[in-house]
Amino acid sequence: MLDSRMKPVKLLGGPPVPRASSVPSCIARIVNKGVDMKIALSRLGWLRYVPLLAIFCLILGCPAAKEDTKKGREVPDAETLAAKKKEILELFKEKDPEDLPKIFLEKGKQTKDDLVARCALFELARDYAAKGGGADDIDHALQAVDELAKSFDVDLLEGKRDTIGKLVESVKSSDLNYDLTNESLKLVDGAEKEKKTQQNCVESDRYDIANALLDFAEATRKKVKPSKDVSEDDIKMLEAKVAATKKKIQEMEKEFESAKPARDTLESKPDTKDANLTWGKYLCTIKGDWEKGLPLLEKSEDPELAPLAKKELAKPGTGDEQVKMGDEWWGLADKESGMARQQLKKRAVFWYKKAESSVSGFTQERIRKCIREVEAKG
Repeated sequence: MLDSRMKPVKLLGGPPVPRASSVPSCIARIVNKGVDMKIALSRLGWLRYVPLLAIFCLILGCPAAKEDTKKGREVPDAETLAAKKKEILELFKEKDPEDLPKIFLEKGKQTKDDLVARCALFELARDYAAKGGGADDIDHALQAVDELAKSFDVDLLEGKRDTIGKLVESVKSSDLNYDLTNESLKLVDGAEKEKKTQQNCVESDRYDIANALLDFAEATRKKVKPSKDVSEDDIKMLEAKVAATKKKIQEMEKEFESAKPARDTLESKPDTKDANLTWGKYLCTIKGDWEKGLPLLEKSEDPELAPLAKKELAKPGTGDEQVKMGDEWWGLADKESGMARQQLKKRAVFWYKKAESSVSGFTQERIRKCIREVEAKG
């Protein structure tokens, strides 16, 4: 039987033949045979759900990014850790106690399939090294804290502070106290070559921990005596360094407490001009973090600092432009005092050094004098 929707087409020399419509023949036959739409759809199988699936995807949108959670990094509970530590100590009871910190540290790094054992091994390495007071114990104890922070949700700076506090009691050697003093200072504001890789208190605005570490540094410094490896001059330089760092942290903490409300404001109102100015000045002229601070100064619309920030963010490329950029920061430094003055001069020198090989004569000598002045103060 022909489909009623099919129109006859007359061919030369023969009877009319039907022209197929756009409706699929399988559906047409089903309808013509009196089968209702429900049965027709059922015969389409899973394809009938495609429209619903498309709507569902549009509603939900793209899959959500994985949630940044701390799941899997929690420190095991105390009871579980205690049981595991007991098991570990039984396993290594035949080893020389002086070797245990190194053994625990190495085994902890190697343990990938048992997080409780991994955590227990690092804690044992830290604690045994901290009470050992030997030549390698400072490194082993602090390395163990680093490893704990990599694998678990522990506060690295708090862990280092607490561990150094224990080392202060156990380390007796004069030379090791010299090393321990420098470790404390490094954690406060970072050794120059390590500032970009090691977390420190200044970088993290953790002045409470910085002050505790400086107390430890003062205590260990007093235990240092002249030796084959540590001279009288070394001791004097260490004393001066501790005193200078204390003074620096006191000033920075005062400035931080003053600027902190502005930082908090920017978390919810990032376009607040006064807050951008206050926190931007703290970052640039106190911490020396120009990368983070300059965009804030530009947003502040301060008549003096915003234009300078904009010029610098445009990255002056010629020697003349770089010298001019440095001169503007140097001019601002003359109006300031304390850390702000020094940080502004350091920024000027940053640009003078870029320009040094591109300029000559009087200009070159002038900026070299400025560079020497700043570098002499450290």
